[in-house]
Amino acid sequence: MEKLLRALHYLFHKALARRYDYIKLTESSEFPLPFCGHRWIENLPVVERVIDIWPNIIKFVNAVAMKKVPNPNTSSYDTVAAATTDSLIEVKLKFFMTIASSFTPFLTKYQIDTPMLPFLIIDLTNLIKNLLKRFIKKDQIEKTAARISKMDVADKDIQVSYKEVDIGIGAGVALKSLQRKGTVSDLRVMEFKKECLKGLTAMCKKILDKYPIKFPIVRLISSLNPRHMFSSPDQCLKLFQMLVEILVQEHHVRNSSDGDVIIQQYSELLDKESRDDSFENFNYTSSEVRVDTFLYCKIKAYPKLCEICRKLLLLSHGQATVERASPSTKRLKCIIWKHKL
Repeated sequence: MEKLLRALHYLFHKALARRYDYIKLTESSEFPLPFCGHRWIENLPVVERVIDIWPNIIKFVNAVAMKKVPNPNTSSYDTVAAATTDSLIEVKLKFFMTIASSFTPFLTKYQIDTPMLPFLIIDLTNLIKNLLKRFIKKDQIEKTAARISKMDVADKDIQVSYKEVDIGIGAGVALKSLQRKGTVSDLRVMEFKKECLKGLTAMCKKILDKYPIKFPIVRLISSLNPRHMFSSPDQCLKLFQMLVEILVQEHHVRNSSDGDVIIQQYSELLDKESRDDSFENFNYTSSEVRVDTFLYCKIKAYPKLCEICRKLLLLSHGQATVERASPSTKRLKCIIWKHKL
């Protein structure tokens, strides 16, 4: 699929005469968008455009075959022409679109520089669960992030049969339509669904291999999630105590007595402040209130807790500007790697 999406863009990229022929033939000025193999957030618009203009692509390829327009004689055209003969190409495109649409909300949410690490485990776990539901038996899907990280998604015993793999509504409807018309054999359908199962397995295995739950600090920093502080204060206190223990051990907190003070101040915060509705209703996807701004207003009366929270929230979920050129952040990141489980 990646090869096709790249070929479609390069077929018309910087080819003015070819673009003119396409527009004249199809009466459409919409062309394939550039595909980026390592940025999934950009892939959904790409495949959506291809699905929209695919009838025009077929019309263009047929015109080349009938010598109504010049043959491009490029590897990109050969790839596109071969795809037009695939009876399942529309189904494949829609399956790709379904998977891309699963990733897009998560990736879009984390394409910002604001602190997001306290929410990473929850959001990533939800993403993985949604993918697992497509090919893993319901009673085999673990509920907690820690248990999900230990799942062997390649185990055939916990996978559904290829017939039950969820390929998405659009792909499913397109596939049934082809089957009703008799344009695709049962053997071809079986091969396609097995390919989908294999792809989903490899994808989830890759995510779990990189799953940040393996790093205790990433898991424990969820204790700074305002909504979690409101709904589960006892659990948050336990997580925060473990977090402070690591920071004391690594000398990021001056001594154990300071650690005790920090925990005490955090406990007071849970008792006095986190019962407020603003914690329950905190929306970290909103651009109006950042989590660091929100917490600072609540903990500025607790100086030691405020200082340690400031350092923790400097830990970035990605290549954010808050991370760049920050020595304290670099030291904290070393602690994350050292305490990998």
